[in-house]
Parts: sequence; structure tokens; C-alpha cells
Amino acid sequence: MANTKKLELINALQLHDNVLHAEEQAIQAKDIATIEQVASQKDQTLDLLARVKETLDNDGVDFSDLQ
Repeated sequence: MANTKKLELINALQLHDNVLHAEEQAIQAKDIATIEQVASQKDQTLDLLARVKETLDNDGVDFSDLQ
């Protein structure tokens, strides 16, 4: 169970990393429409990360060993 939850956190972190990379590319391209779209996606991935972390905390899962 804990491993599944850790995997969910890792997946959420990877998703957020991808969104941040897309944001960086949009900024470099000065593409305002894409920046706005990615900003919305970034908010969603941050919410996802917060929910996953809260679940881990509530379940007492130690995720300090993630690398």
C-alpha cells in the first residue's frame, strides 16, 4: 500500500516537472497563449501534489527516502 502511494507521488512529481519544462519553453518562445495554458496546468499539478502529500501524511507513510 505504501509503495503504491509513493508511486503516486513520484508520478505526480514527474507530471509537475513536465509542466514546469513546458512553461520554461513557452516563456523562452514568448508564447503568451501557451504560458497561460501551462499556468493552469501547473496549478492543477500543484493541487495534485498537495493532495497526494496530504494522503501520505495522513496515512503515516514516510516518503523521505524518495530520490
